[in-house]
Amino acid sequence: MEREKLLSPDDMVGKFVPNVKNDYLYKISLKNLATHTSGLPALAANHNLAKNRSNPYSMYTEQDLAAFLSTADYTDSIDSFGYSNIGVAIMGNILCKVSGSKYDELLKKYITSPLQMNETAVILNSEQDGRFLNGHASTGKRFPHWDLSIHEGAGGIKSSVSDLSLFVRANLNDNNPIASTLQKSHLPMWIGDSNRYFGWGEDRER
Repeated sequence: MEREKLLSPDDMVGKFVPNVKNDYLYKISLKNLATHTSGLPALAANHNLAKNRSNPYSMYTEQDLAAFLSTADYTDSIDSFGYSNIGVAIMGNILCKVSGSKYDELLKKYITSPLQMNETAVILNSEQDGRFLNGHASTGKRFPHWDLSIHEGAGGIKSSVSDLSLFVRANLNDNNPIASTLQKSHLPMWIGDSNRYFGWGEDRER
C-alpha cells in the first residue's frame, strides 16, 4: 500500500481518524503502531474482557474504539516498546479504511494469493471451518473460537502448518512474488533507544 501511494509509515494516526479530536493521535505514526512503540496499552482502557469471557473481543465496537481514542494520552511512552493488541487493531482498521477493503481481502491480495497460501484467511470457507482445531481451557474444557470484530488485524488470521512453512520460506528466499515487501520488514529502524522492525521484534535475552 505504501508503494501504491495510499499511505506512508510516517503518516500520523490522527490523519485516519478524523472523527476523533485528540492531539496524542498526531504524535504517533503508523510506524509506531507497526512496531509497538505508540505507547498504547495491550488493551483499550474501556475494553472489559469480563463482559464475555468466552468471546471477549466480539462486543468491542468502532464506537468503543472512538471513545477510547478521544481521551487516550500515552505521550510519555511514545518510542518505548510495549506490546499492544489495540495498537495493531487500529493499524488493521486504518488499512481497511484507506483501501476500502475488508481485512481478509487485503490479506489475500498482498500476501496469501501471491505466496499461494491457500489455507490462510480471516474468514474460512465451510470446508476449512470443518478442519479448524478447537481450543481448550486449562481445565481441558472445549473453548469456542473467538470473534475478533475490529481486532481482526491483531489476531484474526487462521492458518495451517504447511502455509506457515511457505511464509517462512518466503522470508528466507528472495525468489518470491512479494520479496521486496518482506525484505522491508527485515530492516531495523532505530526508534527510541533500540532497533525495531515492522510486525516483529528481537528477543536478545537468554
